[in-house]
Amino acid sequence: MLPIEEINRASGNLPAFAVLAPLAEALKECGAAVVSAPPGTGKTTLVPPALAQQVSGRVVVTQPRRLAARAAARRLAQLLGQQVGGEVGLTLRGERKLSRETKVEFVTTGVLLRRAIADPELKGISAVVLDEVHERQIDTDLAVGICRDICELREDFRVVAMSATLDAPRFATALGGVPTVEIDADTYPLQIDYQPSKFPRLNERGTGRDFLKYAGQTAAAALDAGPAQVALLFLPGVRELNLAAGAAKSAFANLDVRTLHGRLTSAEQDEILALPQGEKRLVCTTNIAESSLTVPGVQLVIDSGLERSAAFDVARQMSGLVTKYSSKAASTQRAGRAGRLGPGRVIRLFSKVDWARMQPHSAPEVETADLAGMALLLAAWGAPRARGMHLPSPLPKAALERAEQTLRSLGAIDEAGTITPLGRELAQIPADPRLGRALYEGAPRLGSKNAGSIVATLSSDERSPGADLPALHRQLLRARPARWQADAKRFAALVPASRGAGVENAEGEMVALAYPGRIARRRGNSTNYLLAQGSGAALPAGSPLEGQQWLAVADLSNTGSGPLIRLAAPLSEADARRLGKALTRTQVKVGFHKGRVRAEKITRLGQIELASAPTSATSQEARQAIRAEFAARGAGLFTFSKNGENLRRRLLLLHRALGDPWPDTSLEALGQNEYFTAPLLTEMERGVPLTDLPTTVALQGLLPWPEAAKLDELAPERLTVPSGNSVKLEYDANAGAPPRISVKLQACFGWQQTPTVAGGKVGIQLALLSPAGRPLALTQDLESFWQNVYPQVRAEMRGRYPKHPWPEDPTTARPSLKTKRQLAREQQKGNSS
Repeated sequence: MLPIEEINRASGNLPAFAVLAPLAEALKECGAAVVSAPPGTGKTTLVPPALAQQVSGRVVVTQPRRLAARAAARRLAQLLGQQVGGEVGLTLRGERKLSRETKVEFVTTGVLLRRAIADPELKGISAVVLDEVHERQIDTDLAVGICRDICELREDFRVVAMSATLDAPRFATALGGVPTVEIDADTYPLQIDYQPSKFPRLNERGTGRDFLKYAGQTAAAALDAGPAQVALLFLPGVRELNLAAGAAKSAFANLDVRTLHGRLTSAEQDEILALPQGEKRLVCTTNIAESSLTVPGVQLVIDSGLERSAAFDVARQMSGLVTKYSSKAASTQRAGRAGRLGPGRVIRLFSKVDWARMQPHSAPEVETADLAGMALLLAAWGAPRARGMHLPSPLPKAALERAEQTLRSLGAIDEAGTITPLGRELAQIPADPRLGRALYEGAPRLGSKNAGSIVATLSSDERSPGADLPALHRQLLRARPARWQADAKRFAALVPASRGAGVENAEGEMVALAYPGRIARRRGNSTNYLLAQGSGAALPAGSPLEGQQWLAVADLSNTGSGPLIRLAAPLSEADARRLGKALTRTQVKVGFHKGRVRAEKITRLGQIELASAPTSATSQEARQAIRAEFAARGAGLFTFSKNGENLRRRLLLLHRALGDPWPDTSLEALGQNEYFTAPLLTEMERGVPLTDLPTTVALQGLLPWPEAAKLDELAPERLTVPSGNSVKLEYDANAGAPPRISVKLQACFGWQQTPTVAGGKVGIQLALLSPAGRPLALTQDLESFWQNVYPQVRAEMRGRYPKHPWPEDPTTARPSLKTKRQLAREQQKGNSS
């Protein structure tokens, strides 16, 4: 390998060269160190070969992304005048370029982890460089802990963690309090402009189309009008890149517009990173260009302030990518890309207020993502639940418990968290443990090649517009893209070779084996489905899967209208029942319905009801159902007859007015009164319907003696008014209002004071009616009514009801419901007699 001085000269004298000597001293002293440097300073280019010249074995350099690993390997190989596969090697999932001469090997972090699980001492490897640790991906955090363990096991082992942010002390602590070496980089002034769009960046469906059009046009216009030759437009995903690139191209047809993301082939990637200088070009990129990749010639950055990251949805029990606002640290790194060559410009497509509200740092992936894969590797490393491990951040307890529950259901770990033989096999499969389990169980039935190709499809980023997994799989089988083909072969080789048998719904079977909780049944005749795990989801409009009664759902996304199925395959009902057998339960549901205990025998696949039939409840089940209903509703469970309800209200009024010994008969108090509830519940448990319960008798049992003899006197059911008529007293349900009588005004003539109940403590409210029975007035102060209100009522009503008496002094007038003529006749008869 060339001396490091020559490599530095060939790369243009990078700032990282200045720290190679201090780094070597730190490694001699501690065996590990942290390098803190901004993006573009050359740490990925210079540190690995410098380290390779100090150790006897191979140096392995991890990258969180395939694209970055491939680019870094090719860059270093070019500086050495070689092809990748010589002194500089590359190992990715499905791609391996190594030789006996390889001194520096670039890998994705997952490759290193599985290599360490298979060989905990990492024989033949003298040093590991963990690049881009600041991104806080799950694999990277785990690699930090595993490398520290190996450091403690081997005195000759060296570890360098490289971070592009100011969070270096966290990693220094995780590695055992090791030194931090900082790279100073000359940066040029940056002009930072805020140009928010009038369109929202995010809406209920993700990134808004109008905003993406604005982003593409703004970026293209700024590049066209300014001195910069190369611009980076940061957006969260491939869809967004394509839409923005299209808008930029439409606005400026002659502009060279490219997209940079992880799905590119190595040839497409090389074309972008090796573009000739001298022409203006806009590179629409994901956050891969924040720190992992350096695009040459950048002096203009347009930042959407958005990013996409993995998140675990507890409700859907599914991982997915979530578009969200990026952190200040991420936006600062993006901005830094414009100030490496000279004065640069940054356009932020959001406001200063938005900037002030942004989080300082992005959350570590361990805080948001599914931890099943990490928990499996921890168990395989011999550290279940990360016991004894030194990680950059503690693992969230609830998420870790969910992950271990998943692994137990797969048979990957036992109750103590110790890895099983199956779990050890699954740990070597570079895929979600659930897909690994499906591969092992599905291969004997479907054939190893078929099972391997389906797992490769499920592991890929490819999606079908109509969510049709079988169609997508057929498409990949025809096109056979290189990465998919390599993955399919790799997965097939991980299980014993088998030919299998013809299976009609092979894709659905593999999904159901991996995710039995996502077996789904159609709701009625709609495009909505109920998943066994309990959540609902809908097919996209026009999906070829419409009409399928059963599906196995591989992927979901959240939209404003609810979860949307992104990938699924059909299942027959027989297959759904067979594959969901572990989730199938039959239970008797006992409840209270329409006043009776009802029992139903229900068979469910998860939350999907397969069959139900009426059955008989045991006496114990009936009692529990009744008690549960009573606990929920209290005395409101019971029904009262009219007389019973009236008695309850009369007693309640006396309790509120006079207190003890009159019982509190509010529903709340009755529910807590065992003398009232116990006999009624006993009757219900004997099968007596609610409507037949002796609630009135139970109330009468609460009457205090001898005071009960005065009940009709203190709270009468009816009241005799001056006309001699008996009028029903209406008692308030909660005794919050006084009792009321509705009576025609003429029947109350001669009544000078308001009548009362409860021994004179509660005045009765009088609803006074016209001769036709229409409301005239409402009063609880009859004396004031006669003096102040009656004259006005008399003036208005005597013309409307001239046949009835409207005396000037109602307190001395004769009370009667008769007309003036009828009263006159009575008087004549009386006089004649």
